[in-house]
Amino acid sequence: MYGPQEAHKARNSNRLLAIRLETNKSCNLRCRYCYAQSGEDSAKIADFNNLKRII
Repeated sequence: MYGPQEAHKARNSNRLLAIRLETNKSCNLRCRYCYAQSGEDSAKIADFNNLKRII
């Protein structure tokens, strides 16, 4: 992982440090810090070709 100093440096030079891709909104956990709903129907967020293009 990276610290605040590295994050600020990357932001100031327009660099990406991390990316998180979600393929749907369903989850089988109940983490109290997360917005996802456990057991929710799998609603597709992005198709595979779009995810490949982003990466």
